[in-house]
Amino acid sequence: MKGYLNLNGINRIFILGAGFSAPAQIPLTDNLLLEIHGVAAKQQFPDDLCEFGQAQWLLEKLQFYYPLAHFSHEMILNNELPDDFDLEKFVSYISVESACQLDTGEQFDEHGNRFLSYLKRWIAQAIHVHQEKAIKEIPDFYHKFVSLTEKSVVFTFNWDTLMETVLETNKIPYELDSRSCLQTGVLPLFKLHGSIDWFSYPDPSAVKRWMEFEKLGETFDGLYRAKANIIGLDAYYDALLTPWIIVPAFDKIDQIKELGKQWSLLYMFFQGELDVVIIGLSMREDDYHSRAIIYPQLVQGSQSGDLNVKVVTLAQSYDEKKSVISKFSGIKNCRFFFDGFSEKAIEFIAD
Repeated sequence: MKGYLNLNGINRIFILGAGFSAPAQIPLTDNLLLEIHGVAAKQQFPDDLCEFGQAQWLLEKLQFYYPLAHFSHEMILNNELPDDFDLEKFVSYISVESACQLDTGEQFDEHGNRFLSYLKRWIAQAIHVHQEKAIKEIPDFYHKFVSLTEKSVVFTFNWDTLMETVLETNKIPYELDSRSCLQTGVLPLFKLHGSIDWFSYPDPSAVKRWMEFEKLGETFDGLYRAKANIIGLDAYYDALLTPWIIVPAFDKIDQIKELGKQWSLLYMFFQGELDVVIIGLSMREDDYHSRAIIYPQLVQGSQSGDLNVKVVTLAQSYDEKKSVISKFSGIKNCRFFFDGFSEKAIEFIAD
């Protein structure tokens, strides 16, 4: 049966996770602590100068929430982290602290408490640094991939702007706004976890709608550009603006509500005769917010014969492959490619 997307000439959905950007050397969440520390260490608080800059604050938070781990700067720099350390768990602790508005003497803004705002900025800057290096030598199969996006919709969980950069390089128009993209013949691109280049408008009285978190353009950039002629995203970060990204906490529900209504599109876009291609998204059982919306629809749609599902992921051992297959159980005739996003994956997708 024809669905909303079919009626607008769209017959394929791409869902992108971290495994999509990993071949371009964008770091995964598990490997971000060292990167975050490096970014924070290069920045100082004017009233509290120290050898490791703002990374000293990061260390104090780690020591507070992991009192038995004996965290130190040297441990982080040498990547000698405790075996049970989980960045997602650490960020979850920070998110709880922020949501509870504990009386820690910290200021609060639209992103939560002051530390959470800085943490988001450090994460975004770390991603940005790697992306600037990546786009200079991006593998050719990324360019081949975007050539497959005609008559498609893309949902991405990635913060980076790698996808946008490749689209722009190949002169493929895209839109972040659902109110126009299905009518203008451009690629609809929805960033479900926000983006390293999305910031709020500087006017605090402005009505907050989710598309006001998109990149703000030259006028805004000109207002906040540093005197040292810092350009691009660095100008926003230098002005201490916090990007709208959903950090990897276990409970992302409040963050999703703040980001806007784009998540509601997932309920209407999986209806109809569609090919669904999932790249680099593990669909973990404990990733409740994404699994609750996407997984049941994939099962129902495939069982009815409307959805054809392909999964591209990196799983090398038998146990890893078995684990992936179990996460997508119930999806009828689901096809898997286990060698990660690559040149051969493009052939699998196009087949």
